[in-house]
Amino acid sequence: MWSMFVVSVLAGIVFLYVPGFLLLRACRLPRLTALVSAPLLSIVGYLLLCLLYAKLGVFSSWMTLVIPLFLVGTVALVAGSILGRGIEVACGARFSPDGDPRVAGGREGGWTSDWVLLGLYVLVGLVVSAACFALFLDGPDSFPQEYDNVHHLGVTLGFVQSGNWSPFAATLYASAADSAINPLPGVGYYPTAWNCLCALVVSVLGVSTALAANAVNFAFIAVVFPSGMFLLMRIMFPKKPGIVAWGSLCALAFSAFPWMLLLFGPLYPNMIAFCLLPLVLFSFMSLFSKGVGIAGRAAAALLFFMGMLCCAFAQPNAAFTAAVFLAPFCARQAYRAASRIPVPAGRQRLVQVACCAGACAAMAVVWYVLYKAPFLQSVVSHSWPAISSKPEAFVDTLLLGFRAGGVQVVLAALVIVGALYTLRRREYLWLSVSYAIMALLYIVDASSDGPLQHLLTGFWYTDSCRVAASAALFAIPLASMGLWAAAQGLRRLAERMFPKASPRKIGIGGTCVVAVAFVLANYYPGIALPVDGVKVTALEWTMSYMHRQNDADELRVYGADERAFVQEALSVLPEDALLINVPDDGSAFAYAVDGARVYYRYLRTYGEDDETEESELIRSKLSEISANQDVRDAVDKIGAEYLIVLDQGKSEQESPRLFTYENGKNWKGIDSVDDDTPGFEIVLSRDDMRLYRITAA
Repeated sequence: MWSMFVVSVLAGIVFLYVPGFLLLRACRLPRLTALVSAPLLSIVGYLLLCLLYAKLGVFSSWMTLVIPLFLVGTVALVAGSILGRGIEVACGARFSPDGDPRVAGGREGGWTSDWVLLGLYVLVGLVVSAACFALFLDGPDSFPQEYDNVHHLGVTLGFVQSGNWSPFAATLYASAADSAINPLPGVGYYPTAWNCLCALVVSVLGVSTALAANAVNFAFIAVVFPSGMFLLMRIMFPKKPGIVAWGSLCALAFSAFPWMLLLFGPLYPNMIAFCLLPLVLFSFMSLFSKGVGIAGRAAAALLFFMGMLCCAFAQPNAAFTAAVFLAPFCARQAYRAASRIPVPAGRQRLVQVACCAGACAAMAVVWYVLYKAPFLQSVVSHSWPAISSKPEAFVDTLLLGFRAGGVQVVLAALVIVGALYTLRRREYLWLSVSYAIMALLYIVDASSDGPLQHLLTGFWYTDSCRVAASAALFAIPLASMGLWAAAQGLRRLAERMFPKASPRKIGIGGTCVVAVAFVLANYYPGIALPVDGVKVTALEWTMSYMHRQNDADELRVYGADERAFVQEALSVLPEDALLINVPDDGSAFAYAVDGARVYYRYLRTYGEDDETEESELIRSKLSEISANQDVRDAVDKIGAEYLIVLDQGKSEQESPRLFTYENGKNWKGIDSVDDDTPGFEIVLSRDDMRLYRITAA
């Protein structure tokens, strides 16, 4: 089983990188930049084909998506190699917004060191992801039984079954037969990049949706995000390769990202959007590089445009995270650009400040206009209540606890050291400002309700978990500077204590000491103790929670005994038999995970205006079917012949075996069915689980 997980991860990496790499190399981008940035073009290519196929009625699968992109990329690469022989667009690791790219690393040594650094980022990403993610899976197809996962896994299965992978077809009732009996009809746009990639893995290998989800998540956390962070760090610190190198240890060090997004929700689409974010930031900053021609800036603009499309297809709020990160950078660029305006020397500074302030005001206006935009009202009006007081939120932010039940003191100290370093090296000060802004947004979001919360954090659904993840992203460069400063300080101390020692040996020894100390202080507690209980560090708490979510021995909503019962039921039922169910008892996962054609697949919004009349009758009066003609007609109209119950009898509202939204009142007509109810015949019975044949319809 684990071998199939490895194969699935490799398949996901191939799907992410090969088509985009071919297309970017055809544009004559450097190999390193083309390789690392490839997921942007691959994802956009897949989603555009999905939209096109939905219009044309073409069945989407790995063959109809991957092979055409591969062929187009191959033809483009051959044409580009012939027409652009000897040409290489100066876009990539040699870009530097602060200096000549030739200084940042040329062909003589820069490229070699860049490949080594990229390898370091990916190696650390693989090791940390294996230790902090794969290790805590109770089998490669385990999955968190949380609210959002009903949708994530269900949409993926719907894609595979229906062949319609359009973002406008993200529903748990994807096939024509299921669409006809959907109790909550209607579907709009939903960002489905994550679902598309998972469906590709399922389509090519035939694995379960849960295994494909874990494989895609692993590929993004272990490879896509670390490699993207390398490019971003490389362009931010072109003359500080030491800071870039230390960034490899910091990229996955924060509990708030990516780990918390795997737990809360889980927020898989947001997770991959934020994993792609470093590539978006890199491409934007590349537009301001010195010593780069029109072709280089055009290539950077193309990458940025692809990045924005990726955000739209993965999770649009990533674009607003990018905006907050880049706002101080843009203000700094406006300040610097104003120095070229011909004004009297005494007014130069005033003009620069005015231009900087004007840029800030313009960005604020754009923010407010988007906040008022009609198409975003359903997002910005969504409310999550405050979870802490303002002092508590401030301390959580300062110590990097955020939403976790613990803090990260060592990492917080490194972030502070990095911020202090930016006060000394002002060219990096904008990084501290970006982090301070996002940290402030988290404090407001976590500690308040009302208009200000919506104005500042509404683009993230006022969800403090997503805002915390954004803040963690912004803190990575600061922590990297702090770790580099610690290594430099230790090296200088060692040189004073051992003046006769070789500087090279001192440097290597100091680097090893700092690296080992950081790994032990930050990662080790979380990796070593995957057990229950209150944890000291935020990462340790997060890993413990992840272990519980994926532990088959834990009392679960859709337990192993219930899955076995569903699978046994499927073995005796006619193919495509429709089963009435109560989704709260765990059967909401029966479709997404085991392919059972249950009637109710969503957990909420029943009883509202968009529910069908048949659904309302079945929910509230199914037990009356033998005496109520309207109920019989409703059951007959949807074509249901069976009822499956996974938790029969009286249940406690707080039971971990049940989703109990609306206190279960929506399902009284089904919950009241028992072995003695007229119109139902027992087909299977096991403990509190039943499969009934509906005989009264």
